Amino acid sequence: ALVNGPITVDADVTDVALNPATDQENITLDNTPPIVDSFSTMDITPILTGQGNPNETLTLTIDTNGDALTDVTYTLVTNVNGDWSLDTENMVPDNGAIPILVDEDVVNITATDPAGNQGIGIVTISVDSDADGITNNEEIALGTDPNNPDTDGDTILDGQEVTDGTNPSEDCDSISGTPLGTSDCDNDGLTNDEEETIGSDPFNPDTDGDTIPDSQEETDRTNPLDACDSLGGTPPEGTACDIEIENELLTPDGDGINDSFRIKNIEHFPNNVVEIYNRWGVKVFTANGYDNETNSFRGISNGRVTIQQSEALPPGVYFFIINYNDGGTTKSKSGYLYINQ
Repeated sequence: ALVNGPITVDADVTDVALNPATDQENITLDNTPPIVDSFSTMDITPILTGQGNPNETLTLTIDTNGDALTDVTYTLVTNVNGDWSLDTENMVPDNGAIPILVDEDVVNITATDPAGNQGIGIVTISVDSDADGITNNEEIALGTDPNNPDTDGDTILDGQEVTDGTNPSEDCDSISGTPLGTSDCDNDGLTNDEEETIGSDPFNPDTDGDTIPDSQEETDRTNPLDACDSLGGTPPEGTACDIEIENELLTPDGDGINDSFRIKNIEHFPNNVVEIYNRWGVKVFTANGYDNETNSFRGISNGRVTIQQSEALPPGVYFFIINYNDGGTTKSKSGYLYINQ
């Protein structure tokens, strides 16, 4: 029950012959252990800190590898307030040496005062080489690059992506990030840069919702932004579509450009008749169920009057008439067509 601090001890001693003796000692009672601060740090040469009695000499023993054996010993003196600090990078130890510390190393420190009281602290090393908020070992476990703060290059730091619950190794998965232009975030066969060029949605494989992937529409030369323009697609319910003339100039030279007379959306109206007349009003072509592909006008006559069937028609002006059924209503569209061989 004695209080720490200065105390006086009186001793009265008598031997068996009854000879008396007295002694008085002034001593300092110290039952308070020193304090060693415990913390985590990214510094591989940490500064250790703690508290003791004012102007007190402390012995610090350090175990750097967790084997419960002392690797390094230091001696230091607290200041007038009892505070102490030890710079492991610059202070010379009494014996041993601090090894090069790495991520997840644990340093166990024991401080002993002159009275034999001991205080214990633990310093954990957490190295984050790229300052992205994730330690190196955490990055290795995640599969991200410990030396690159933005592994997937989407402008969002790896640590932020972990916080957001997105994948720091996948540039297409982030919150407010910018995916790489060479990636294909919706797996539709078009890169993000290609989708930006044509205006389609890089996160939606079927931008117009017509059941045909954007890349297939590019191959088909239909518009991936127009649900009414596709080959074999189905526009979303409630979409109103009508036919349009895609090319009034026909150049059937086999180069794949304007080789046939294309009628946009005609495939949605299979009950149709397309007729083409020359300048003298002679029918040179007719087709039921025109579809732009297997049944289309490519500058070849299939008429039966004055012009031989399967004969390439000469350059010039022609007139077309398209009659088609739209939900029970008969519609018609006509105009001029030009052939340039």
